[in-house]
Amino acid sequence: MKYSKHFSVSVKTVALVTAIFAALASSAVTIPNTPLVTQISAKPMVMLVAGKDHKLFYEAYNDTADIDGDGSIDIRFKPSITYYGLFDSKVCYSDNGTGQGNSGLFTPSAVAGALNTCASGWSGNWLNYITTSRIDSLRKVLYGGYRETDSTSKTILRRAYIPQDAHSWAKEYTSTTVDGYKISDYTPVSQPNSGKRHFFGNLTANAGVNCKVLNDCSDLPPLMSVVKNSNKRVWEWASKERPVLDDTHGGTRVDYTVRVEVCTGTFNEGCKQYGTVYKPIGLLHDYGENNSMLFGLLTGSYDKNMSGGVLRKVVSSFTDEVSSTTGIFTSSAKIISTFDHLRIRDFNNDRTDNVYKGGWQTTSAMTEGLFPDWGNPIGEMMYEGVRYFAGKSAATSAYTSAGSIDSEVGLSTVTWDDPYASTSAAKAPRCAKANFLTISDINPSFDSDQLPGSAFSSFSGDLSGLNVSTEADTLTAVESGITGLRFIGQSGTISDSSPTAKTVTSLSNIRGLAPEEPTKQGSYYSAAVAYFAKRSDLRADLTGTQNIDTFNVALASPLPRMEVKLPNGRGITLVPFAKSVGGSSISNVKGSFQPTNQIVDFYVETIANSGLADTDSTINGGLFYAKFRINYEDVEQGADHDMDAIVE
Repeated sequence: MKYSKHFSVSVKTVALVTAIFAALASSAVTIPNTPLVTQISAKPMVMLVAGKDHKLFYEAYNDTADIDGDGSIDIRFKPSITYYGLFDSKVCYSDNGTGQGNSGLFTPSAVAGALNTCASGWSGNWLNYITTSRIDSLRKVLYGGYRETDSTSKTILRRAYIPQDAHSWAKEYTSTTVDGYKISDYTPVSQPNSGKRHFFGNLTANAGVNCKVLNDCSDLPPLMSVVKNSNKRVWEWASKERPVLDDTHGGTRVDYTVRVEVCTGTFNEGCKQYGTVYKPIGLLHDYGENNSMLFGLLTGSYDKNMSGGVLRKVVSSFTDEVSSTTGIFTSSAKIISTFDHLRIRDFNNDRTDNVYKGGWQTTSAMTEGLFPDWGNPIGEMMYEGVRYFAGKSAATSAYTSAGSIDSEVGLSTVTWDDPYASTSAAKAPRCAKANFLTISDINPSFDSDQLPGSAFSSFSGDLSGLNVSTEADTLTAVESGITGLRFIGQSGTISDSSPTAKTVTSLSNIRGLAPEEPTKQGSYYSAAVAYFAKRSDLRADLTGTQNIDTFNVALASPLPRMEVKLPNGRGITLVPFAKSVGGSSISNVKGSFQPTNQIVDFYVETIANSGLADTDSTINGGLFYAKFRINYEDVEQGADHDMDAIVE
């Protein structure tokens, strides 16, 4: 692939995606014509290929990553880091009172001081750290964030819908000694009493609410719950049996609504002025409003969550999504509308017991449509994108469905066109460069069977020359470190539903990524599709070569990797893993299906000597030391998505 990079938190999102867009812009082609002084500019075409998996709705800052690159994990808020989110990190905010429901609002009030401190009110930098989900970060970097209010007089951004299960999160504050800063420098909250802690939780309070009509839940206030002077630890409140983040917090609770007014007449840094109106913008504005690039969108589907993807917008101008005079998003803003409508669908769907509609599946891997919020078949999505640029006239039948969940969520489909045709929305000349910008969790799933040449099925497809096994074999031959004993769910015919060491001979016949998802049939075929699209001429009917460059924005797994550096310069990586081996008809016989347990929460209590930034010779003789708490869900998807087992 031409460009591939992983990022784990939102701070790195901006730099990465900005670099990718700059690289895409540089692919514009200028061709001499007659007379020689005349030139034709061929705008690059960019198909956004985006997953919609439930992992988009976890917290952006999960305290298990080295954000600032100093060699040590940042396990709590660090004042020297500028955090990215819906708030301006350099601004202080006031709130309009508590208990306000959907009218609760943060408004900018003053410029922050050194290290983004605030003498009064709330630090935008601290609020970004506390309140940002992954989807909030993605929306922000692409187009400025989800606008709940979008008028000529006011713009209000709203945090995503976060069900009251393990997708919600909370962080604790103890003291200046423990946390390294004073909470009163960043919030209007005083320091905790001796022996007590403050908690800061993020959720949509839909416990016990029937979400059959999705808006009955997703329109509930996006809450930041502040618990002061609790006598508990944060995991006793945020990581427990359902419902989480309830009233068993052990302190005094006040709720705030995560809605923020942005781009005011006084505070508008990073905003764009349209006449007298300021609006938040993102990279789609930067490269789309001036038509330096043309954009399309293909995403995963809720109805066919294990199969391919659906075209949401043909490659075309972004200008139809934004009013050029007011900056307000238009009714035809298909890209923005699609990202705005991505949500968790099935929590409490037609039930009130805080469980996903599909319930518990314990004796086999998940099946199509049962858990629509799970599933990330990114290789198949990319295949569908290749077909689009290759001039195919319609979607792959195996990826389409007459189901209703996509429409319930608010997603629509579009009629395909040929971007190189003179009658298309793009009207692209033959020399216009086609590109993928693939946005996905690092772990694809269920993308190993419905592709031409798959080692796991007889799917044929209609792209001449594409055989994903052949492409994967080629990649294996030129890449090092692939063959040999590797942790994988399946290699060839050997499959034990576990991420055990198996002999790997090629990328072409392995799937079930380890250790996170050994039964979910995720493969390396996305690389095979990208390689084929890069090296092949997809349009024999056109002069020249029409191929595709692939750029990847890969969200690192929310599962932690604890890397231990040894004195000899080598190291080991600890990756937590658990399976359910009994109960609920689960067989404990080797080779039988046993659910791999999802890690729903991970807390680092103490870490020392992992790098220069946390060196402490008084702990463990100056050697690496870590104490962490892991919470597991007892099945692979759905259920109640909460804590079922704790390991310290």
